[in-house]
Amino acid sequence: MLRGLAAAADVVSQLTGRHLTLNRKLAAQLLAPAWTCSGEKARATLDWVPRIGVAASIARSAAWYQAQGWV
Repeated sequence: MLRGLAAAADVVSQLTGRHLTLNRKLAAQLLAPAWTCSGEKARATLDWVPRIGVAASIARSAAWYQAQGWV
């Protein structure tokens, strides 16, 4: 369904010249398997500790997306 909506959004963008948030490239990124990462190697090798926790970082990102009108 997401791929279909993204393809339709691309057509609308091409017809109107207006950039829409949803497109096929974004859909491919959202549907990519294993979209995860870990800081464990940096923590072990460099003794690195993130300044902002995951929950706070996600909340900050969500607020930015809302402020930009993306959500």
